[in-house]
Amino acid sequence: MVKERPILFSGPMVQAILDGRKTMTRRVITRVSGYKELIVANSISSPQTALNEYPNYRRLFASLCPYGVPGDRLWVREAHNWMTLAENEYDAGCPAHRRHPDGYPVHVLYRATPDWQPPSWRPSIFMPRWASRIALEVTAVRVEQVQDISEEDARAEGVVPTEGQINVCQAFAECRPDLPYVSPHQQAFCELWDSINAKRGYGWSVNPWVWVVTFRRLDSAI
Repeated sequence: MVKERPILFSGPMVQAILDGRKTMTRRVITRVSGYKELIVANSISSPQTALNEYPNYRRLFASLCPYGVPGDRLWVREAHNWMTLAENEYDAGCPAHRRHPDGYPVHVLYRATPDWQPPSWRPSIFMPRWASRIALEVTAVRVEQVQDISEEDARAEGVVPTEGQINVCQAFAECRPDLPYVSPHQQAFCELWDSINAKRGYGWSVNPWVWVVTFRRLDSAI
């Protein structure tokens, strides 16, 4: 049976999905439903420890990903707001127009591509399913450490390197040709990762284990 789950994305990453640049996301493995019963005999303290010490659990953890398995669907939560419409203003063909569960028509505003700036935005965590405009199908899930990301995967994460990041990578490659090359996309992803996860204790230097979820955007969010 196909399962459907919500997933949070920031405004820039929502835009990357809409542009077709983002087809992959990495999420830190912090909790795994069901893993404790399977490895409690080994006195493992956390999922991260289990993956470091027992490589054979990596495929198991991929199958326990809270974002689903291939074939499951994700609906995107993003910063939003909405305004109530008069009945004669409702156009069911407009993707930004929705029927509220209580029956009245609303026009949903999305922060990534807003029609106008409302006084305030509702945080993405509060977006209900009926207001979501983006649905994704999970096509693959695997487990790896975040520093294992390739240049191709960094591109699939939807990041766009700045001129400064391009220059830094080029200069580093010229000065230290003996070290592995870091592409501008990898550098951009590294900085994005730290901006989100370093304060949670899962920064790039920690090299945490992550779920790598590959997806494709569906034609309709309904």
